[in-house]
Amino acid sequence: MYTASTAPTLLSILDRPGPYTTVYLDTTTAPLVAKWEALAPSAAEQGAPVEAIDAITAAASSAVTQDIAGWGTIAASDGTVVVLSAPEATREEICMVSAVPHLAPMLEWGQRSIPHLAVVVSSDRVETVPFTSVTTDDITVSDPDPAAAARDIARLVNETESRLVAIADDGDLAGDLHRQLLMLSPLSTTIELVEADTSDAFADAVVRLALHEGASATVAALGEFRTHERRGATVDGVVETVQALRSGAVDLLLVHADPADERLIWCGLAPTDIGYEAVGVPSAQAVRLVDGLIWSALLQGAAVRIVPTTGNNGPSENVGAITRTEPTQRAYGFSAMVAA
Repeated sequence: MYTASTAPTLLSILDRPGPYTTVYLDTTTAPLVAKWEALAPSAAEQGAPVEAIDAITAAASSAVTQDIAGWGTIAASDGTVVVLSAPEATREEICMVSAVPHLAPMLEWGQRSIPHLAVVVSSDRVETVPFTSVTTDDITVSDPDPAAAARDIARLVNETESRLVAIADDGDLAGDLHRQLLMLSPLSTTIELVEADTSDAFADAVVRLALHEGASATVAALGEFRTHERRGATVDGVVETVQALRSGAVDLLLVHADPADERLIWCGLAPTDIGYEAVGVPSAQAVRLVDGLIWSALLQGAAVRIVPTTGNNGPSENVGAITRTEPTQRAYGFSAMVAA
């Protein structure tokens, strides 16, 4: 499963001083610690502080790499770190030091880690395992009575804001539980009966369902962009999006994160200090375009959605935003940032 990232976690690293050392590694091709030790000299040459290098070394040494293929960490100059892992490898291994962190892969991983519950029904109990950012993975054991178990699970759905409940289908009890949950759960939560012969097959099916829900949310975000575009409440392309960020008008940023995209943008000290040129940006530093846009949006409290290259179905230049008219008017916000 994915380890879940939340807006407060990401903002905690943005609140710490830069420069930021960003590392993304594929854990399947060599031991994680060995990979980082080979990259640490490059980080130092790029200007990574000793505190950041030591913090990443500690994070790599303590990482549990079983069942993951991708591992990422961002360290601030004071040694504060945020770590995220995923079952698939990052598209490109990265070790970079920059004025703003490279958050796009973490956000993209996090989008796939939608909060969900896995439920196994037996004759004497119902066991529910949460995979969310706000609970531990402790198993909740309920009475086998479908109505009682459904109430327990519905409570967990509300507490964890789970978007998916997957129930292992073992016959009548699971079917009754499924029907009860459909009546008690929010319409925004998908309740699925999963046919699987083994526990491994069930786990694989749950992962596939969670990925599908995450992908559906991205499609919905692009649909929202087109709906708001007809109302004149969007900006399209790099120049317009930068102008909207400068004025604090972005509610939801949509951006495609291509590792090969080397376009630059200029960022200053405040999140609205951003420009396509250095002129007019106080204390301007050149950063990668995608990194600068995400940094500005997150610090302004806007939501961010990493989208596939969109062609005619999304914003031009793979960058756009849904805007707002009042400083306090936010339709999306932190809860939509990673997993919506």
